[in-house]
Amino acid sequence: MEKLSRILWSLLALFFITSCVDPIDPEPEPEPEPVPEVPPVLVHTAPENTEFRKIAYFPYYRDFTKKSIPDSVYQMLDIACYAFAAYTEEGVAKLKAGTSDISVLVSRCKANNVEVVLSYNVPSELRADYKEMLQSAERRAKFVKSLKEIVDKYNLAGVDNDMEYPSKGDGSHLGNLYLMTDLSNWLHDPKVNKYLTMSITSGKYPGNIRDGIVDELLPCVDWLNIMIYDDYSESKPGINHSSIEFYHVCFNYWVNVRKFPKNKLTIGMPCYGRPSGLEQSGRVLGFEDIIKQGGNPDENEATVTSSKYPDSPFKIYYNGRPIIREKVNHALDNEMGGYFFWEAGDDYCTTDASLIRTAYKEYEKRLLTE
Repeated sequence: MEKLSRILWSLLALFFITSCVDPIDPEPEPEPEPVPEVPPVLVHTAPENTEFRKIAYFPYYRDFTKKSIPDSVYQMLDIACYAFAAYTEEGVAKLKAGTSDISVLVSRCKANNVEVVLSYNVPSELRADYKEMLQSAERRAKFVKSLKEIVDKYNLAGVDNDMEYPSKGDGSHLGNLYLMTDLSNWLHDPKVNKYLTMSITSGKYPGNIRDGIVDELLPCVDWLNIMIYDDYSESKPGINHSSIEFYHVCFNYWVNVRKFPKNKLTIGMPCYGRPSGLEQSGRVLGFEDIIKQGGNPDENEATVTSSKYPDSPFKIYYNGRPIIREKVNHALDNEMGGYFFWEAGDDYCTTDASLIRTAYKEYEKRLLTE
């Protein structure tokens, strides 16, 4: 009997111990649903653009000294866009070149009463990460902070978004709008009072990229830079990548179809030429190179050579002085926001053939007659 009693007490004790032990594989708690990103609220909008802007891009790999671009050319501009600060793996913007380059540009521009805007872009291998960054308020704040540090360090006049391109296909159009809202709230704060601009697609081709430029961007930006160039074909000969016909297609879409305010649109013009019906690599030449090879500054096509290819010479298509004058006059007639050139280092700046000089003289002529 005593033995049976001991057995019963042992079983009760075992039951008590095992009943207090947690299960080895408890049922995991369901993961909480992700909290949707709360879109930022636009607090500071862009002021109305009341001036006709004369702009040129200055890439980091160019020489900003007086030898390549004289003071007289700087004096024909309102704004120089330093290109580029690049988006990095750390999720911040960093200058692509040494600080001496941008310092030289800022110094030259300051001496000639030209404002410098920081343009940033996104390397192709980092575009997926950049688009993820756009969806996070915390990551956007980190990116904006890095832009602010550069702008403050060099006393720059604002920021130009040249991501190329937000798309409706992957939702980056919304992330881009969030970022532009954040940037506008910083740059358009009356205590800061700087520019915010963005480079946009030509508008010729329907699709997610064109649709990625949403109407809600307009209150955020001082103006949008329409890239009216690079409409080329490697299979069809005879196409000028920046023809006057292409210009009118772009104007019609953004102004007449989308109803964007004309004073918030600047027209892009190229200082370089492209072949047509040929592979582009190695055959894209700057305007100065084209003219030095015998091209006529008053024509829009020329026969040139490239030592890289055995099939030279070949025909190249560009914008000469007459087409530049026509575009500038059309922009002035329609009270658009101005014009810009990609890019100053490709222009023949030391001569009267210069496209920047040509555009400014046309602008100046109109001022004298009004």
